[in-house]
Amino acid sequence: MGGARVFLFSNSNRPHGGAGYEQGLAALQESGEIRGFESVSGRELIRDFGGQAPDVLVSMIRESAAEIVVVFSPFYFTCSDDQWQEILSVLTGRTVVYWEGDPWGRGKPISTAMSRWLARADMVFAVAGPPNSELLRKHGAQHVSLIPHTYSQVHFAEAEAAWAPITASAIDCVMIASNSTRTKIPIPGLTGLPGGLPRFRLGWRLTHDRARDSQVFGFGWPRKWQVQPCEFDQQTRVIRDARVSANWDNYPQHAAYTSDRLAISMLAGRPHVSTRHPSMELFPGEALGVFFEKSVGSILDRVDEVLSRGDDEINRLGESAWSWVRHRLSDRELMRHMLSAVLDDVAPMRMDPWQSLSTAGTD
Repeated sequence: MGGARVFLFSNSNRPHGGAGYEQGLAALQESGEIRGFESVSGRELIRDFGGQAPDVLVSMIRESAAEIVVVFSPFYFTCSDDQWQEILSVLTGRTVVYWEGDPWGRGKPISTAMSRWLARADMVFAVAGPPNSELLRKHGAQHVSLIPHTYSQVHFAEAEAAWAPITASAIDCVMIASNSTRTKIPIPGLTGLPGGLPRFRLGWRLTHDRARDSQVFGFGWPRKWQVQPCEFDQQTRVIRDARVSANWDNYPQHAAYTSDRLAISMLAGRPHVSTRHPSMELFPGEALGVFFEKSVGSILDRVDEVLSRGDDEINRLGESAWSWVRHRLSDRELMRHMLSAVLDDVAPMRMDPWQSLSTAGTD
């Protein structure tokens, strides 16, 4: 399938949200590994065409010469049964590659739109292993491969270009996360997503505990906590204003999962402390400033332990993290890795974690 053309059906609602992926495709086109590509955001189609968005997508794919259709989680892209049959019709003879960038399960059921695309996909790449991957298979996915979250080299170009040491005004710890408990008084197992309550507790400790100078950024937190919002492309700048970053993931029992906060925090060049999921061998470890812990208390203890090492050591760890992640876990490498699985003309990544994922098969 040499010199193939690619149709990218992305899902971002941010300005230029798919730019990192498009830049990755442009690099493959420049190298001659693909013949060309087209890109459209499903959210933009819905914004512009409402219920007719699936019909517009059908027309675009029908007019496209693309042999490969890459779909980024279409959980929001609802359509009628007739519209879906039309989509299936124009996908005939084309290879469908599906990327799923969210964990799913209790509190966040897989949508009908997802089920349809999962069942049609020739290959599914997911950022979390079991039980997430098992759930995707129950909804029709035939081939599920593990893939790490990446950072956008377009949105974080400044951070990718140069590392920056700790400044004199840096605070001790920063956390960027949204509160998913959805209630003023979280109830375990009843409100929010799995992992939401520990994240709430971590946010409370970081905003109320005077043992360290900390700040939380994100959405959905109680107003009296005075948590500030943080735009997506400002994350590395916010993290660089601190010595250490911390986080607690939703779905902590999903194997080999981490949000894009890991790649972004490493790119910011600061040690990062987060959730220890099962099977985390895919990701860097303590020598590169990445620490995985099993509880909120352990996360805070690790933050304090890293802070106690002093700024010189924190800088060394942060620069090591930055050196490892840049040009390794960006959207460029993501696109190359996925397309190399279905196109012989696209050379695979020759570095880990991509190389080990290529030889491991499905999770």
